[in-house]
Amino acid sequence: MGYVLNRLINNGDMKKIRTIYIVATAVLLTTVLLTFGCFHSTPGSGESSIGLMVLWKFKTKGPINSSPTISGNVIYFGSDDGRLYAADLKTGRELWRYMSGDRIRSGPTVSKDKVFVGSDDNSLYAIEALSGKIAWRFETEGQVKSTPTVWGGAVFFGSSDKNLYAVDSKLGEEIWRLNIGSGVVSDPKINMGVVYVGSAKGELLAIDGGTKKISWRFKAGRKGVSSPIIAGGRFDQSIYFGTENGYLYALNARSGKKRWQFNVGEKVMSQPCVVDGIVYVGGSNGKLFAIKERNGREIWQYKIPGKILASPVVKDGLVYIGSSEGSLVALEALTGKEIWRYRTGGYINTTPVVKDRVIYFGSGDGYLYAVK
Repeated sequence: MGYVLNRLINNGDMKKIRTIYIVATAVLLTTVLLTFGCFHSTPGSGESSIGLMVLWKFKTKGPINSSPTISGNVIYFGSDDGRLYAADLKTGRELWRYMSGDRIRSGPTVSKDKVFVGSDDNSLYAIEALSGKIAWRFETEGQVKSTPTVWGGAVFFGSSDKNLYAVDSKLGEEIWRLNIGSGVVSDPKINMGVVYVGSAKGELLAIDGGTKKISWRFKAGRKGVSSPIIAGGRFDQSIYFGTENGYLYALNARSGKKRWQFNVGEKVMSQPCVVDGIVYVGGSNGKLFAIKERNGREIWQYKIPGKILASPVVKDGLVYIGSSEGSLVALEALTGKEIWRYRTGGYINTTPVVKDRVIYFGSGDGYLYAVK
């Protein structure tokens, strides 16, 4: 490896050096990714069950379709008003805001000192986490709705221009792009140097993060697939994703071969969540399912009013899920028993994030909520 790097340096081939760096870092940090079993792995008004407290709520000027993320004592989130916000986690006080050129429906990703987020103005932004000032902007030819993933010095994200991109996280320069044949709204996930991403034409693809070569592709129908999630041990990993044809799929992450499929009954556009051997997934029929990770057999199901468009999150023995009807519901993870329900003034199309037993989530009424 040292000989190859020296030769590349002498030849001035920086793109190949970046490629080697990405793959090497990805392999070393694989175990970090697998610790996030679910990716997401706080006074106000509203209808709630007895004992539930609304700590604060933050008003924006548009619906919130951007799932929040927490870094330290700051929560970051976007809004359809075109702004990326940073707020104090405990008080909800605004720290800064950055105005993009259109709606922000991408979830922000924080890495080191930057916040990466996509916008409907066809751009990916890198914003300084402390000041809210722009570091760089990368323009595509389509809306950027997928949540970016940062790995090995690169930012991976999709665009509705049919391309999956890898961009240098420091400089904002393109490393590579790959046209997958249809719009990319799925959030890319990376494991062992492989990028997994879904297409709008019903395919899940596994792509080498260094060479952009497609390792395998799985055809699950003619319509879109949800963002995938990877779970399992280092040598026995599976990838789970839902489809608009109403099925949840479990594939061998290395080969792309199907392990099992589960009929949800309606389209599944939310990312599944895998915790302690159980896969949690919701459908547009308003049903949340708990399924055995090993064999795809149903454990329980729960019907929530409206459609489930956001992803569930599991924390401290509870499953949290929102619906288009405007309710956030907390259920017992093992039984599916409802513990409480909180009603907002708009649909919930964002994945909650939980810290210190406080649940943070956005709503179509324009508020970001912090409840406990």
